[in-house]
Amino acid sequence: MDDFIAVVNNGNKRYTLPCSADMSVLELLRSNGIGVYSPCGGNGTCGKCRAVISGAVSAADEHEIKMLGDEYAKGVRLACRTIILGDVTVDIDSIDGMHVESSLKNVSYGRSPLSDGRFGIAVDIGTTTVAVYLCDLSCGTVCDTRAFVNPQEAFGADVISRIDKIMRDKTALTAERNAIISALNGAIAEMIKENNIDKNDVRACVIGGNTVMEHIACGVDPSPIAVSPFRTPTLFDNARFDAGKLGIDIADDGVCLISPCFASYVGGDIALGIVASDTDISPDTTLFLDIGTNGEIVLSVGGRLYLCSAAAGPAFEGAGIECGCAGVDGAVCAVMYSDGVLTVTTVGNAAPCGICGSGLIDATAVMLEMGVIDETGAFNDEMPDDVLKYVRDGRFYLTDNVYVSAVDVRQIQLAKAAVCAGILTLMHRCGIEEKDIARVVLAGGFGSHINARSASAIGLIPGSLYKKAVFAGNTAGVGAVMSLCDGDARHRLALLCDRSEYTELSTDKYFAQEYINQMAFE
Repeated sequence: MDDFIAVVNNGNKRYTLPCSADMSVLELLRSNGIGVYSPCGGNGTCGKCRAVISGAVSAADEHEIKMLGDEYAKGVRLACRTIILGDVTVDIDSIDGMHVESSLKNVSYGRSPLSDGRFGIAVDIGTTTVAVYLCDLSCGTVCDTRAFVNPQEAFGADVISRIDKIMRDKTALTAERNAIISALNGAIAEMIKENNIDKNDVRACVIGGNTVMEHIACGVDPSPIAVSPFRTPTLFDNARFDAGKLGIDIADDGVCLISPCFASYVGGDIALGIVASDTDISPDTTLFLDIGTNGEIVLSVGGRLYLCSAAAGPAFEGAGIECGCAGVDGAVCAVMYSDGVLTVTTVGNAAPCGICGSGLIDATAVMLEMGVIDETGAFNDEMPDDVLKYVRDGRFYLTDNVYVSAVDVRQIQLAKAAVCAGILTLMHRCGIEEKDIARVVLAGGFGSHINARSASAIGLIPGSLYKKAVFAGNTAGVGAVMSLCDGDARHRLALLCDRSEYTELSTDKYFAQEYINQMAFE
């Protein structure tokens, strides 16, 4: 029974919501499709779901107060540990301050659209970030964009956490699906209104995402994906649906194309990225990397696509890192050490609030360069005074409030070893060497912002391959737009699975050995 009222302020948006006693603030936000960063899925262990909360709520216990530190005195609480007892007010950080690259605008992506409608929607459902593009199908161009944090963050930072929720509680599938569909429809409605478009003129939609994200968006139980032999239902072999059936709020007779998935952990976003980067049609041997919670790796050799997925963990997304965060304003995204001076760059040049994946890679490379850590990842016992001034209590301080800990370094080691070993495994399978690879495509929001030299320095990318790196941006988004607007792109997309060979790394002996070999910083 809805007994009370919650007022939720989220950036420039204000919600008045009914709520019930004994539900947590995180549950309230989650049930209304409002995203708040919660990598542990609401288990009270990450300390990330912070909000200024006032009104009739439960008192903070010792654990919560300790996790919040000085912020507790400012009215900050953990949403997952704050129980509603009456009317409540919640102020959370805006999730709207994210952007998609403007380079997609004013570029023609073809003139053979998916439908005969005037407009279409292209969607890239990332585990962390969702990008939505409004396209004018008459000329094949992007005319508006939206990006936001995936509201499923409330169910966990990674796909395994979200599947786990569903496996333990089948109602979670509906909740997770409703969260993303509601957010998508909100973004679509905003663009339609701001561009003075009739909804009935929007008759086509292309959706891409990793295999789990596509399953959840379509209301299909992804549980088999998490259990050996890691089955992938054939539903997503270029599946085409009525948009209304999926709950996408466009024209009643609109169509929706779901990008094909290769395997449990190589999904439709990678298929779209392959098309966008021309990896499938390039005559040269090409290495395509989309590095995130999973490191999806594609090696194109002689017309064949060799694929694998390395379980990197959430470190590159900023989760599981003590000062970790997504690439939001204030996130440390680049670190440099020169002439004895450490300098950092933050997203939006805002005051430092945490560190995102690209900053972590730079910071780790700098720690190696300065001698803060050795090849095993351990902090050195002795350091020069000009280095030691950045180290306190086993932490390397980038700013007064942002640091990298010994535990963080270990997480980076695990992540980089998995990705590098995955690359080497595909190279071994194809019988090629570094010199045979002509191009390395770094894709995705994270891949496009990392320093390739730093990635090589810590052993994320093998040897000298960083010299061949090209930064491709959000190839999943570009591929979705291309597939929406251009018949040739859709034809190429449809052929990819038949041209591919997938390697399951969890059972590959070569990978297991290389994973151990790549743990060290050498």
